[in-house]
Amino acid sequence: MLGCQSGPTSLRTPGGGGATGAPYSSSRVPSSGGPSTGLTPPAGSAPRTTGAPSSLSPEQSSQAELARAGEAVEKLAREHYADDYFATCRDASTRTLYVMRVHGTGLDAAVTHLVAEWPGVKLEFRDAAAGYPRQLALAEQIRSEAGDWAATYGVHIRSVQIANDGAGLIVGTPQAESARKELLAQYGGLVVEVRP
Repeated sequence: MLGCQSGPTSLRTPGGGGATGAPYSSSRVPSSGGPSTGLTPPAGSAPRTTGAPSSLSPEQSSQAELARAGEAVEKLAREHYADDYFATCRDASTRTLYVMRVHGTGLDAAVTHLVAEWPGVKLEFRDAAAGYPRQLALAEQIRSEAGDWAATYGVHIRSVQIANDGAGLIVGTPQAESARKELLAQYGGLVVEVRP
């Protein structure tokens, strides 16, 4: 799960050097075998894998709740709505969990119902251009066709990234200005940025 202050749009600044690449998951399995909350237990204490330790401050407890809600949403979305789900991100300062997905599917209702288990977590949905699997497939297609672009058109595709905000793909080529129109015509609206 990504951290995003001020929502998913803070993950990428169009034309800028914002974070790009595949969405990351916060789901980690520590040596204790349970999901990580990102919190470090006090020195000398045994790690707890269930419930919120009573020694946590209210802020730490709310952060742990936000992490658990996010992990549950990721699991539900990946298992049951993979084609429509892009990613989640959380804004710790506002205790908001953002779910980036394709609008108009059953995912919204399922996630809303699930997150109700954590009443302190605010939930917001953001539209993604497509689910992560579709964006990944197009990124792989563009990468596989890079040699053809270089040989046929003199366009050297140096990078293809999936924007963390779910907007689509960012194609990097030194010929960005001259190749933009052709790349968009070939690959469509999922290519949201062509840059040097």
